[in-house]
Amino acid sequence: MFLNFVADRSFNDIMQYPVLPWILADYTSTTLGALNEERLAFFKDHYAEMSGRKFLYGTHYSAPGYVLYYLVRTVQQCVPVYPVSQVQLPGQLS
Repeated sequence: MFLNFVADRSFNDIMQYPVLPWILADYTSTTLGALNEERLAFFKDHYAEMSGRKFLYGTHYSAPGYVLYYLVRTVQQCVPVYPVSQVQLPGQLS
């Protein structure tokens, strides 16, 4: 958490939500996106067809959607409790 503090990451802005770093022991392994040859070929082909700024992966490991997904499920006191008669669909939060 110290690294997040020094990098000015904040709990108040989901675009800068703190990230816990991975501890790497094997620096020679392939990236997570290159799980198999077919997947790596897909990303390389997609990269070659792009115009403008090129990138291999479209989302970051800490995108705001991921943060919200886990926050809604871990912080139960922030989620309003509705009587069962008012919930129309399973999993409905609003």
